[in-house]
Amino acid sequence: WISPNHLFGSSSAMEIEASSVVQEEMVKSAVMHQQQKISLFGSSIGAFNTVRGLSSNLQTVQNALGSLLDSAESAMNLFNFSDPWKSTVAFSAILLLWVILVTVPTRMLIFASGVGQFGSTLYERIRASKSHDIAPSGTKSTEDSPVATWLSNAFLGLPSDEDLRRSYFWDTQRIVALESSSRSSDKRNSRLANLWNAKWYGKIEIVKKVADKKLDRKPAFGLIQGHRVLWWGSVNEFDGGEAVSGQIFLQGHAGIATPSPMETYSLKGELLDRVVAVFGRGGSSQERMTLICASRDERLAFEEAVQSAIQEKAD
Repeated sequence: WISPNHLFGSSSAMEIEASSVVQEEMVKSAVMHQQQKISLFGSSIGAFNTVRGLSSNLQTVQNALGSLLDSAESAMNLFNFSDPWKSTVAFSAILLLWVILVTVPTRMLIFASGVGQFGSTLYERIRASKSHDIAPSGTKSTEDSPVATWLSNAFLGLPSDEDLRRSYFWDTQRIVALESSSRSSDKRNSRLANLWNAKWYGKIEIVKKVADKKLDRKPAFGLIQGHRVLWWGSVNEFDGGEAVSGQIFLQGHAGIATPSPMETYSLKGELLDRVVAVFGRGGSSQERMTLICASRDERLAFEEAVQSAIQEKAD
């Protein structure tokens, strides 16, 4: 900083000195204020980094505690037959250990463990010397024992409480879905027998021509009521009370027909045993519908129901 001496003019020496002191103090104050801002900003960044590091450490501790609790739950589930085979092996091993501790004196067990440790070490030395594969002094083999690996994998394969909850949840969902489907089927069969008085009903596939030598097969649900063949787009549409997708009246010129040459050519193999064509009066004119039943027996039952409806009409 350079004092602006050219501005003082005819001022006294004391005034000049006082002005210089005031200006120096103002400059020092400005510098200190700026340094405080910088230190405050730096401390904020440091605190933020500290919080981030603390969060990472807490996550690590949480994962470690979760793994420890899962291991404890798996150990408890070893004794409640969550895995029947492993629980049986564990109880058998405990029973065998109990029998050994009861029948064999403790000093003999200590002696046998020491001899076993000595014998295993001696055996490894002899085997290594025969294979000329002696490890350098001070080094240890990193290969795990097959028994230790088997025990580790068996323990890791035990389910925790969360694994059991998830497994039981999906099992419960499947059971509920099966029970719901069974109730819907029973309700549908009751409606068809008592309300619709259906002579035949079941899932079918309707065959339609979409292009030259190409057929389209659409799933549907059909039934025969009185002198009518009715069908819906699906079982759910029938259960929901929706309007029929189509119907054929078995009146006038009506009956069972054989598949057309094009249908016979396209529907080969076992489909030919399940395909049947029915014709009759549609909404405004004669219609013919080709359908594929679920099985050969269903096709025969469908043909019998159509013949029965036509016979009742004739009577």
